[in-house]
Amino acid sequence: MSEFVDSVKFIVLEETEECLIKSPYKIFFTPEQVIAVDRDLATIFFFDWNGKYIKKISRKGRGAGEYVSMASCMFDEQKQELLVYDMLAKKILFYDLSGNYLRDIPQFSDGVFINDIINLPNGHFLCYKYNDVGKADEKYTGLWEVDAEGQFLSNYFSYKVVLPFVHGAPHFQQIQNGVISLRDNTHNDLYHYHDGVVERYISYNIKGSKLPEQIGVTMALENKNIRASRSEEKGNYIVTLWVDEANQILFSLFSKRTKTVRYWDGYYSYDANIPGVMHYSITSNSSDILVCYLGKEDIDKHLANQNLPESTRSTLERQLKKMEKSENPVLELLYIKQ
Repeated sequence: MSEFVDSVKFIVLEETEECLIKSPYKIFFTPEQVIAVDRDLATIFFFDWNGKYIKKISRKGRGAGEYVSMASCMFDEQKQELLVYDMLAKKILFYDLSGNYLRDIPQFSDGVFINDIINLPNGHFLCYKYNDVGKADEKYTGLWEVDAEGQFLSNYFSYKVVLPFVHGAPHFQQIQNGVISLRDNTHNDLYHYHDGVVERYISYNIKGSKLPEQIGVTMALENKNIRASRSEEKGNYIVTLWVDEANQILFSLFSKRTKTVRYWDGYYSYDANIPGVMHYSITSNSSDILVCYLGKEDIDKHLANQNLPESTRSTLERQLKKMEKSENPVLELLYIKQ
């Protein structure tokens, strides 16, 4: 882990009667705040950088300024606005960072269901969806762009065949220099979008137990049906969580600079030089911070591991002590080397 992580910071999220987080789905950073999106609770929580709870946006309902569902959440850093994609009501709602409702886009993208969505600096949106409609759809499958009013502009690639349900975390990620990264886990491909141009950045060629074939790293998993469940592209590295048909998992770490990859089994990794753990990650708007989250049970499991380095053990014990009055998770911020 120390080969790509420079330092680590822990933030214990305060629990109050108004703030009890079930499962953070995305993290947005501002200079003053850490914003945690809980899609299961359809709530956006605001904290300071010490983890002190500030406020929340929780507007579930069918009235003006309310959403029925929170399928996705976006952050417009230029306008300092939060955007909620309501898949069931087929609209996007806008809020300022004080929690005030601003406006919405009804019947967004003709009301089609979208697996993931991200806002662009020019006010447009990129949308992604695998084909589950039972027929070829060259407009609203794959990757397409929508304008600021929610109207279709163009499709970059589509799926002509019907695909089964594909489980995965958010597909889009904002990376450096305005580039959008898209993980297409139907084909284990990674795309880059910038200013209307889409290129396939990496295509994992999996044959038998090789991942990827051109690098020649042998997978520890025996099953051949393996898919990328989530990828985090940070700086010069791509961290990917792979899952096979038997729900066995492993991580891979790809270096863009050296074009090499290493992997490890399980949901976590230790390093005696870094007092933290490589754990289950969540998407954020930072291009150089990999965010992991740990609950009390997670920390207890790590502390019970005989292979846990002493520096990491003492660090986790301190975090656990801080969590005595909170059931909320602790955020682990892994600062990636440049």
